[in-house]
Amino acid sequence: MAEPLAITGAEIDAMIAASELAEIVTAGSPEYVAFAEYVRMSVEEAARIKEGALYEQYAAAITGNLSDEAYQTAAHLAKNKAREQAKTFAVGIAKTDLNTMGQTIANGLAEGLHPDEIATQLDMVKGLDPQRAARYQALVDSGASEASLEQSYQSLLADRRETIASYEARVATETAQLQRAESRGATAKVWMAVGDGRVCPVCLGNEADGAVPLKKNFPSGNAAPPAHPRCRCTTAYATSAAQRARMDRRGKARAKATQDAIDAEEEAARNADEEEAT
Repeated sequence: MAEPLAITGAEIDAMIAASELAEIVTAGSPEYVAFAEYVRMSVEEAARIKEGALYEQYAAAITGNLSDEAYQTAAHLAKNKAREQAKTFAVGIAKTDLNTMGQTIANGLAEGLHPDEIATQLDMVKGLDPQRAARYQALVDSGASEASLEQSYQSLLADRRETIASYEARVATETAQLQRAESRGATAKVWMAVGDGRVCPVCLGNEADGAVPLKKNFPSGNAAPPAHPRCRCTTAYATSAAQRARMDRRGKARAKATQDAIDAEEEAARNADEEEAT
């Protein structure tokens, strides 16, 4: 298991100061505490997963042209920047470039582009966020050659652009599915995690909540996935009371199985550490 990436309070402060969150979040406030916990959790989760393999899952899920409904959803979300979580991506990006970025992503979705293809068009994302900047600085401090540093910087920048494109694509498709479910008469929904040992506490909590009313947010505050960058979860919808009851039971059973998988992976990691120590 990879070691968790470290992120400091100063870096979190810098993220807030450089984004639109500075207008609504003050140090020590409940919003600040929640944001800091969200960032730390996302960074730790990123360290535990194989980003390449996960990204391929995203790409495979977004193949083909999206419907007009999905495109309009993407365009609306991107233009209005209504989601607080999306504002974490504003670090180092001028406010005047945010609408351009959003429209580029929406257009790419409408054309059926994969997130990696959309990412290559995000030229307005010119710098690294604090986490990636810290990784780059570590390379600088290690005395790496100029050629190696340039290659690493471009790789980190490409990874940041891919993360943005993947996240926004997931938001657009999941929101469109939520709207479609409502139009079909759905009355409830259930959060569905992957079920392996890499599921984060936030997504596990959403799954454990079982079936919730369609208009109600899950415990994380999300109406639908993704709960954070690199989120792998999906949503199922119920259109009858009987279906909702079944989904509720199965959702809670899946959450227990997911917790068992997490416990098993943590125990395996502890055993491996003990064996290595001896």
